[in-house]
Amino acid sequence: MTNRRWSKKELLITNYSLSINYEDFLVKQGYAQRTIQDHQSHLKYLQNQYPNQDIKELRYPDLINYISELQKQVKPQTITQRIQSIKKYYNYLLERDEIDHNPAKRIKIRNQKQSLRDLLKQEELEQLYVEYQPKNPRDKALLGLLIYQAAESGVLQKLKATDINLEQGTILFRSTTRSNKRTLNLHSSQMLPLFKHLQVSQENLFSGRIIDRLNHLLKHLKKQNTKVENIRQIRASVITNWLKIYNLRQVQYMAGHRYVSSTESYQEKDFEALEEGIKKFHPLG
Repeated sequence: MTNRRWSKKELLITNYSLSINYEDFLVKQGYAQRTIQDHQSHLKYLQNQYPNQDIKELRYPDLINYISELQKQVKPQTITQRIQSIKKYYNYLLERDEIDHNPAKRIKIRNQKQSLRDLLKQEELEQLYVEYQPKNPRDKALLGLLIYQAAESGVLQKLKATDINLEQGTILFRSTTRSNKRTLNLHSSQMLPLFKHLQVSQENLFSGRIIDRLNHLLKHLKKQNTKVENIRQIRASVITNWLKIYNLRQVQYMAGHRYVSSTESYQEKDFEALEEGIKKFHPLG
């Protein structure tokens, strides 16, 4: 199985046909041309695994076998992207009544971002914030940005005092090599700690190495709730909770994700279905 990118011409020369209506379907969902080509390319890889079968005829065991092969060749994140494309295509076929079920529906991939035993519910996150009463308002302000804006260390390190607008109740997160720029609303409970911290902060909102400050904060949070594992878990929990309230594109913006596939991965929290399938159809591993 090759991992090279297929040209648009090659994608069309295959023993299965992707209806032009499917491309229109993706366009209407707001996907860029590059992303559409990626989705088509991912389907081509699947077809290469089963050259004598129509994708419409594949079943759950076939897809599990395909994933088992992928695990030997590509990274977990790549597997996630390909499965998302396959699910999307089967959902499209369902809408057109060309199939009667989505064979990929039960497959849930969890990439490294979600390789956590437990995520925290919104109530648990807010309880962490309420109960945390540090002497320095800086630390309370920092925790608020983790819990209400899912801020990652990179954007926190780049924060300037001028990025906070208390009058409008907003905060600007600048772009990094891994995330997009975005402006988010502040929670009402964040206003006072931020106001106090802004009275003493310099140009940078958080001076020194942000990772050291986060590690210090984490020690206190673990004492409050033994379910707390790390800062990454908190961010994953916030994003997962957002997806219960907002649509996918909104959460992509709020999380600063460059690609919608990064946001989609937070919709799939359980790896159990995949593991059980592999054990059932490939008992020897």
